[in-house]
Amino acid sequence: MTEKELIEAMTDPESYPHTTGEIELKETHISWVFLTGHFAYKVKKSLKFGGILDYSTLAYRKAMCEKELIVNRRLNPEMYLEVVDIVRGKDGKLHVGYGAGEVVEHAVKMKQMNQRNMLSEIIKRGELTDTTVKRIAAFMVDFFRSSAIPADFATRYAESTKRHLNATFDTLKDLGKDYEQWRKKFNDFLKNNREAFLERTAEGFVRDLHGDAHSRNFFVDGAQISLFDAIEFNDEFRVQDIAYEIAALAMDLDFNGLGNFSKLYMDEYVRLSSDTNSKKLFPVYMFYWAVVRGEVELEKSLSTKDRESRLLADRYFKLAGKYFSMF
Repeated sequence: MTEKELIEAMTDPESYPHTTGEIELKETHISWVFLTGHFAYKVKKSLKFGGILDYSTLAYRKAMCEKELIVNRRLNPEMYLEVVDIVRGKDGKLHVGYGAGEVVEHAVKMKQMNQRNMLSEIIKRGELTDTTVKRIAAFMVDFFRSSAIPADFATRYAESTKRHLNATFDTLKDLGKDYEQWRKKFNDFLKNNREAFLERTAEGFVRDLHGDAHSRNFFVDGAQISLFDAIEFNDEFRVQDIAYEIAALAMDLDFNGLGNFSKLYMDEYVRLSSDTNSKKLFPVYMFYWAVVRGEVELEKSLSTKDRESRLLADRYFKLAGKYFSMF
């Protein structure tokens, strides 16, 4: 089965056991999401990124679909429904979630959310309010309190953060961006504050979290806050310091010119959690997120010749430079 055949089938209403509206495809670098009206179906691409992500076999993709249900039902049990098979029937056609035949792929079936309620869309419309930001902070604090504390990540979480950002710096260097001064300062900070990171673990601030809590993964429907698309493919991106998790959206808000809301979000988290030590870590983790997002946009711009992605990359690196001066 080719990618072309899969996409054609998933965008064909006749492939589904239910009625659909006009089917819309959303694509990321690791998956396709098909919005059918009432339900959304997420299919993982067949690829492998070093030791970070492995979707290279059908069995691995099924396992990751099943894990995606587990890690996301903690936050959004009503949205994440089941893993369904994509089957090639006797008629030679692909059928989603029904019918006998050869299983050629798997998908995570989700309740489709109103895309207008995505936080990133609310930001674009200029409709974000203090009340919404405070509700998101309260939602996150409630999630943190209920999330698990892994026994085997006492020191590994800071070391994995260092390893992943250094890999990002290596990629940037290959792409012609020399940020060795940034690399050195970041590594020195982690080394010089090793005891502080161990204390974060001892105090219960290292937990099994979401791993990518930015504005495109939040839905806001009045007072109802929901968060989806937690990272399932690598525990090291999800088992982290709570300050790392808060910094993802804080950086995102700042990037969108909403520094006042970014500060409010961090302040409200600290107020509700009494986690005053996180204030020292926020600039470091916001720096991390800005560098990572910049590298993603830079790679995209070079592979697709997309000028907008290059401009976004430059903006992320400029923001990273601001955070660099703060720690």
